[in-house]
Amino acid sequence: MPSIADAAHQARVSRATAYRYFPTQGALIREALNAVLDPNPSSEWSRQLDGPGGLTARVERATSALLELVRENEALVRGALLLSLQQWAKIQAGEDLGEDPIQRGGRRGLIQATLQPYEDKLDGATLRRLAVGLSLLVGIEARIVLRDIWQLEEDEIEQIVRWAAGSLAQAAAKQAHND
Repeated sequence: MPSIADAAHQARVSRATAYRYFPTQGALIREALNAVLDPNPSSEWSRQLDGPGGLTARVERATSALLELVRENEALVRGALLLSLQQWAKIQAGEDLGEDPIQRGGRRGLIQATLQPYEDKLDGATLRRLAVGLSLLVGIEARIVLRDIWQLEEDEIEQIVRWAAGSLAQAAAKQAHND
């Protein structure tokens, strides 16, 4: 995980300047995450996903895009996970963080924007299960399991995640037709 001194060096600014903008590692990670994962997904995200096919095709396009986003920013999102786990441990121990904890969940807004066109086609419980299920698949946690534990290559990671996401979407679509 990059230190503020590392960030200052990479940005070619003084440490004092870096600390003025990012007084803690949490502030640095928070700003980097906001730059990568827009916490307020715009209609641009939704437009990227438009195309032929129904729910399953849209979920597959979103899954591919989210996998690419995590892959391209793997060090950052692993760092955010590490920092959030460290902060959680400190909070459990009753320690004061001295800053707001890292808020994880940037994928929620993107997943909700992905599923928004289907809000009137799926009941609320099915839509929520699909959103929560997708969030299990497209974040750094699944990538850690598939890469670090199963030692899979990139193409196999994508195949498995896309298969699982497609299966969830198909199940949700089938349930919508059966209700």
